[in-house]
Amino acid sequence: MQILVALDESPYCDAVIRMIIDEMKRADITLHLLHIVDPFPTKLAEAKGSEEYPDYAAGRHEEVEDADRLLQRAAARLRDAGFKITSVIREGDPLISILAEAAVSRADLIVLGSHRRTGFKRLFTESLSAAIVRQAPCSVEIVRIPPGKKVA
Repeated sequence: MQILVALDESPYCDAVIRMIIDEMKRADITLHLLHIVDPFPTKLAEAKGSEEYPDYAAGRHEEVEDADRLLQRAAARLRDAGFKITSVIREGDPLISILAEAAVSRADLIVLGSHRRTGFKRLFTESLSAAIVRQAPCSVEIVRIPPGKKVA
């Protein structure tokens, strides 16, 4: 079984990893870890020229290094739990990147966290997880953090 696991820097990353370790059988599963880097991140552009980010290229390089560390930590935890792992960092739109990687990896399942938008954010923006569910070529599992539950 091929499972695409989309990870980001949110608390949902840990929830996704814990769910996989706790609920999935290890035999014959390959996990394809994916992190998507925004091609032009707003917060980095706003910080361009600041003391923290003297130039955009250095900030961009740091962002990719952070993504690599995130995937390395996740891969180590999942390998220790007995899973076969591949990982990749892609640049682009999250929806397009996840769907493309699902096709490339021939995913039988896509796993990602839900950010639970509410109120105006939910009214005016479509959630990534909802778009993935509608457009994915395979099954999708959305990992949620129960309301009121703290995430490590």
